[in-house]
Amino acid sequence: MVETVNAVPAEAPALLVEKGQLSSITSEFSLEEIVTAPVSKGQRLGELTIKSGEQVLAQVPLVAETGVERKSWGDIFLDLLRQVAMAKPKD
Repeated sequence: MVETVNAVPAEAPALLVEKGQLSSITSEFSLEEIVTAPVSKGQRLGELTIKSGEQVLAQVPLVAETGVERKSWGDIFLDLLRQVAMAKPKD
């Protein structure tokens, strides 16, 4: 079962900038602090901001690349058993 999901741009931002402006282009991203399963493919997870200096050139939503199901109690129990089985014995 998948426990993580990639955040990807909802669309590819297309920008026209002057050649001299290229060195001042920066990008920032913000993600939701907590996202609980289930997560749907395409669900908004944050935002990508592209700037030139202080000027905002584009803001693009970041969305879930794939979906993630909620773990069942059985899945949680199996994860716990795996952790116990893989634990090193104490000396």
